[in-house]
Amino acid sequence: MTVVGIDPSKELLALSLEGGKAQLRNSPSELEAWSKSLEPDTVVGIEATGRLHRAALAALAAAGIECYLLNPLHVSRYIRALRPSVKTDRSDAVMIARYLDRERDMLVAYKMPTAAIQELKDLLSYRETVMEKRVALRQSHSEQPLSSRAKQNWKRPSPAPFEKSTSASRRSPGRARSTSGSSPSTGSVRCRPPP
Repeated sequence: MTVVGIDPSKELLALSLEGGKAQLRNSPSELEAWSKSLEPDTVVGIEATGRLHRAALAALAAAGIECYLLNPLHVSRYIRALRPSVKTDRSDAVMIARYLDRERDMLVAYKMPTAAIQELKDLLSYRETVMEKRVALRQSHSEQPLSSRAKQNWKRPSPAPFEKSTSASRRSPGRARSTSGSSPSTGSVRCRPPP
């Protein structure tokens, strides 16, 4: 049985083969050809890295190779415990293979989701990102040093320059307006000062 560790990046995949010196382009055609060249008893562990691992997992699943999608936090802690000062893609690929070889009985093999399930996962992930940005935008607006008048205008549309008070609209039609007071309870019209 051969155990292969993969540390993915945008352009290249670092493989644990040849002491970590092997690399493979992260393109579906090259991954498909490489996956078909592997022995059937090969076990592959790949670190989850955003979306960069998906093409490799799809090619491995299509070739019938047993593969494991590894949590980057667990892998990084394992690597840090063994080699705290060395951190390269090559050394990570070798350590991923070692982690998979020693901890395989504790891991669950990756099962490729259907296209519909993957699309649903992508949409939920996108929604979560949008909601986080929405909250961040609201918080940044609330932290701006605005005057109280600017905050009021930002939260709701500004009323017309002249507005009648609520008590004036409740008056009976035959009642005369009071001109002596300016409080809203007397039924007078309020004016906003010019800007």
